[in-house]
Amino acid sequence: MFEAEFRDQQRHVYLTAVEHGFWDQPIPSPAEKIALTHSELSEALEGIRNGNPPDDKIPEFSCAEAEFADVVIRLMDLCEACDSEIS
Repeated sequence: MFEAEFRDQQRHVYLTAVEHGFWDQPIPSPAEKIALTHSELSEALEGIRNGNPPDDKIPEFSCAEAEFADVVIRLMDLCEACDSEIS
């Protein structure tokens, strides 16, 4: 059950990214997507180094929480794109 729900969310994340132009031409390489995911982790680290204040866009969450969510979102997007290419 978890896997099916996770895959549904993963597909939703990917379709949202497509809708917002994150997969426009030229299509980003997997390496570029991995680098962008790494940048989210770096932003989480910087937030923690600066006392982990509330995020500037979603202040009900800390900076690290928001950046970790971004990591998950980017990974879900990339994984769905890879699944789509294989299928």
